[in-house]
Amino acid sequence: MTLGETLQKLRKENGLSQEKVARVLFVSRQSVSKWEHDQAEPGVENLKALARLYGVTLDRLMGAEPPEPGGEPGGQSAGAPKPAREPSRAYLFWTALLLGLTVAVGLFTWDNYGRFDIPFSLLAMVVGIWVRYPAMWVVIQCITAVSALLDGISLLLLGNFPGLLSLLVHSAYLLILYTPSIRRRFHVLKRKPMTVLGITGPTGAGKTTALMVVEELGGAVIDCDQVYHNLLEGDVALQGKLESAFGPLRDERRAIDRKKLGTIVFGDPEKLRQLNEIAQTATVERTRALLERYRARGRELVAVDAIALLESGLKELCQATIAVIAPPETRVERIMAREGIPEDYAWARVRAQRPDEYFIEGCDYTLWNDCAGAEEFALRARTLLEHILNEQTNN
Repeated sequence: MTLGETLQKLRKENGLSQEKVARVLFVSRQSVSKWEHDQAEPGVENLKALARLYGVTLDRLMGAEPPEPGGEPGGQSAGAPKPAREPSRAYLFWTALLLGLTVAVGLFTWDNYGRFDIPFSLLAMVVGIWVRYPAMWVVIQCITAVSALLDGISLLLLGNFPGLLSLLVHSAYLLILYTPSIRRRFHVLKRKPMTVLGITGPTGAGKTTALMVVEELGGAVIDCDQVYHNLLEGDVALQGKLESAFGPLRDERRAIDRKKLGTIVFGDPEKLRQLNEIAQTATVERTRALLERYRARGRELVAVDAIALLESGLKELCQATIAVIAPPETRVERIMAREGIPEDYAWARVRAQRPDEYFIEGCDYTLWNDCAGAEEFALRARTLLEHILNEQTNN
């Protein structure tokens, strides 16, 4: 399914007309129609706005994340982390295998020898899997090794078949103890440290493509614009600070009226500075919490996508920062193509942003996007990202 087909499907699922979408996004209906017929592409800002409007993640919108079967059309917000697969979850399989193997051997010996033995090492293993201390892993290893040694002696001296079965069971225990998931469970096998990359740059430079490469490499993306909008909608503390600073801001839904807030700070540098300080402080705190959540889940790579990366304090959360830069003419062409706006308005958008030198001087790396197409730029982005990850691993 193309991006246009996805946009059309989500719009209809939400019962919206093209005119309604155009009004919400402050674009023309023709632009929405072009997006849905793959004649133009929405910009990064419009993609984020569409994701919020349709209640889906950017991954879902771009077709990188399939919809959940039986779920609602909406999904998790783009600023919140998606559940990561727990890399150590395989320990449950090995635990079940241990129990099944032990029960099978026990039933065999019961049928043939009239006894059902539960090895003490199995009890130690099951308890240890939930205790999860590295020392417990060593203790279980010693218990299992001694049990296997006694089984071997019993087999050599007495030659009994149950001794052979018990020896095989304890040998299996020892092998399972050394599987990566069990060692991770006991914190014996350390996970790789998480690398946090900050990605910034002006509009139309190609940040979306670079962020998709991050996800292809197994990384997660924190969209700080979405983080702020989520906070604005649901964080009572942030809402209170904004109303303390700028007066009543609620609309008829008791939500913060962003247009009213924008009107208050427009043309007033001091109020704009105050708003940025409040918003950036809340966004940095929330981003730090999201990073800790990803770290706890064992994620090895996370990218922080923020236009205000350098001035907000988000840079301090990153091991490396990347400025995505493209020639102004190229940016204007991309903005016109994806948003369906005239050239003079696209140039106005470009000139209103910080100069390239600001991003280049403030970041550790510069990713130049003067490529002929998205595939060529994606390859260049992958090369740089892999280089950075290798450097972080070797340091």
